[in-house]
Amino acid sequence: MVIETFVWSCEKCNWSNKKMSFNGDLYPTAGADVVMTTSGDMVKYESGARARLGIGSANQILQVKSSLPSWETLSTAGSVLTTQGDILYEGASALARLGQSTNFHTLATKGSGANPAWQASATSTMTAAQDVLYSSSANTLARLAAGSDGDVLTTHSTGSAPTWETPSGVSLSADNTWTGTNIFNNFVSSTPTELTLSSGVVTATRMCHEIDTEGDASTDDCSHIRGEGVGRLLFVQTATADRDVTFVDEQGGNGTLNMAGDFTEDGNTDVLCFIGRFSDGNTWSEISRSNNGN
Repeated sequence: MVIETFVWSCEKCNWSNKKMSFNGDLYPTAGADVVMTTSGDMVKYESGARARLGIGSANQILQVKSSLPSWETLSTAGSVLTTQGDILYEGASALARLGQSTNFHTLATKGSGANPAWQASATSTMTAAQDVLYSSSANTLARLAAGSDGDVLTTHSTGSAPTWETPSGVSLSADNTWTGTNIFNNFVSSTPTELTLSSGVVTATRMCHEIDTEGDASTDDCSHIRGEGVGRLLFVQTATADRDVTFVDEQGGNGTLNMAGDFTEDGNTDVLCFIGRFSDGNTWSEISRSNNGN
């Protein structure tokens, strides 16, 4: 097909009305009309001859592959991401998609050579008001739902989850009065209970005690009072006016009585007051004595 014709003359060469035409064929050996057959074709040189490079697919790009031009699909964000909320990351060999996750999950890396992942966060783990967050295992969050009114948070052995528990042995009433059976409360305030001597020893379990002789003997000695503790207060009287108890000073060992000399309570109105020694709590120190007669 002739697409252009040129006509010229040259007096010096004695040429007149010479014509030259061009039909668009750049390749006289293998004409363009033979090599290129489809709109968008290109010509490449391969194995010593010109050859057709057909048009590629939509969005492909021309790259060199095995030393020859080639249409190739390039991974792009637009070709990898498919859904709103997707995340683009570099996979082992190409761009990759991480799909959206559950509400409030957080994006976490997993170390070199591993793909990122969504994982539960503190916000996603706690689902109700008053929830408590704890670790159920290494790097794993867990939820402890709110307990009942008055429950206390209680830890257990290693590897066990904490729980809400109903407290035992102690409570605080509306008028701020402690009740219960534990030693702490008994040493704050208590109704006196009777203790009977055994080989000169009794064990205090509260602040106030009445001390009776062993075997209801008419007299007896008290050399040690166990239940000692730092700063504990202890008040002792005899259990009855008919049996006298002598509290013996400095007999040594735990529960010994550090006194200003021996003291005999010969009536149940006599009173001795002790406090657990501040330095170690192992012995009792006399605070006061009151000899009120029979």
